[in-house]
Amino acid sequence: MENKTLKNKELENEYKQKIQYFDRSEIYKRLNNLYAPLQLLRRTSKQLHDIFKDGKDFRTLPQLLNGNQFDENGKQLIAEIIKISDECRDLIVLNSGLIDNKDLRDLHLPKLLSHNILIKKAYKGEISNQLYRFEGYEFPNEIDIILDKKVNDLYADLDKLNRVN
Repeated sequence: MENKTLKNKELENEYKQKIQYFDRSEIYKRLNNLYAPLQLLRRTSKQLHDIFKDGKDFRTLPQLLNGNQFDENGKQLIAEIIKISDECRDLIVLNSGLIDNKDLRDLHLPKLLSHNILIKKAYKGEISNQLYRFEGYEFPNEIDIILDKKVNDLYADLDKLNRVN
């Protein structure tokens, strides 16, 4: 009887270890393939945008829609921000199955992608004026806070799993 109990405990421990391994693998997959690269790209874009704004308080999309012209440095910075936005889009679309937060998947990331499309089109002069049509499509500032929280939560979950052993 004692031998059977010991064998059951060993099987139970082995099963728990497999589950923990799977859970860790899933967390690493979400971190490495989506959330951490997206967070890094977003932080880079934000820093470039801060340089672009040069301490001024304005929204870029309305500025572009109104046809405001920027100096060469500003144009280059916007072009780079658009490149990063395209990388974000590719990352999100390619790894959309890893998005495990309903609000992020259904609200925030689609708004981010829509904003990126509008910025790109406004920068190229393909859309202009009619600011009322684009209200509500400003950059979703909350996205960076949500991504930071998601990455921190995933690392915390990973830490808990690692401490179990």
